[in-house]
Amino acid sequence: MRNELGILSSMYFLLGLAALLLNDLVLKGLYGNWLTGKLSDFAGLFVFPLFWCALFPKYRLQAVLLTGLVFIWWKSPHSQPFIDLWNSHVPLQIGRVVDFSDLMALAVLPAAFLYSKQPLKASGIRVNPLFPLALSAFAFMATSRVSSVEVNKVYVLDMEKATLGQRLNLLDSLHGGDGVRMMGDIPEMVYLKIPSDLCFDRIDAAVRVDELPDGKTLLTLESISHSCPEGDEDEAKGIRDFEKAVIGKLKGKTP
Repeated sequence: MRNELGILSSMYFLLGLAALLLNDLVLKGLYGNWLTGKLSDFAGLFVFPLFWCALFPKYRLQAVLLTGLVFIWWKSPHSQPFIDLWNSHVPLQIGRVVDFSDLMALAVLPAAFLYSKQPLKASGIRVNPLFPLALSAFAFMATSRVSSVEVNKVYVLDMEKATLGQRLNLLDSLHGGDGVRMMGDIPEMVYLKIPSDLCFDRIDAAVRVDELPDGKTLLTLESISHSCPEGDEDEAKGIRDFEKAVIGKLKGKTP
């Protein structure tokens, strides 16, 4: 009788898991670029459904299809309310980059499905399946974690809060129409995607907005976050990119 947990100690599963861990824990920190971002997607979409196929072998096809649907949802703006809810209640912060070009990684799902049905003894490695089981759970969480740096730098803008809301809406071109997220025309909190070479060519900025009594507005850059390992220069680079992409435009002419 075939031991389905053997998938977790098979050669290609372990290679995919090793690629996922190496990329997220090492390569992203050294080379936070398009290639390392896509490598995580391809490796993750190979090992993730195999993980569930090993646990629920009678539902292989369902595991692969559900993986694809969840990935599409996760990579879309529709997953943001869930991420916000999670991050407000769980210490382990998660995040992702909205980039629909990541959906090309869905092409690896048929290979994962076919591999889940192959005989295991030809490529099996003598590893206790419980070890890759635990390592896989860690890798999936590591892939979704987010590095966040507290900043709390303030900026005084010579405009009313309502005018600031209008200006911020015009900055939505920062990231393909999904660069500015705020509740209402006169926001209390604003979340921006900022062009940056820090990680995958963008970072996220959380900004608090307070109205001053003299018709001015106080902006507080509360934090910056990204999907790469945290670095020593994250705060300085984040402030630099925020001031260039947002403050400089807000203080100048209407963007």
